[in-house]
Amino acid sequence: YTSRDTLSLHDALPILSCSLLISVVCSLLFSKAIADPIKKISASTEQMMKLDHGVNCPIHTKDEIGTLARNVNDLYSDLLSTIEHLDIKETGCGSFCFRQSIFVFPLIANLHQSESLCRR
Repeated sequence: YTSRDTLSLHDALPILSCSLLISVVCSLLFSKAIADPIKKISASTEQMMKLDHGVNCPIHTKDEIGTLARNVNDLYSDLLSTIEHLDIKETGCGSFCFRQSIFVFPLIANLHQSESLCRR
């Protein structure tokens, strides 16, 4: 190495340091932008597992995460509608009685299967 090479490395060090700092900050911002909506969807789905009627995924973006949130909301709405329909059909007393049942998901699966067989 000559003194000229050492000087150019010495001059490049602040530029490399700034580039590294910018890269780290951008990485943190992007990871937060992705992780926060996923955490919100996760919290919403935990409430949905309890069949809470007032829950939805509060993500309204037009990217893939927004599409996922809309699909989860649509799926949950369909699930609640199916439960309500099945409960009225089977017991005549509405969603409250059916939600108390420990057989919610097997009954829903059987309903969809029997409805598809009846349509044939």
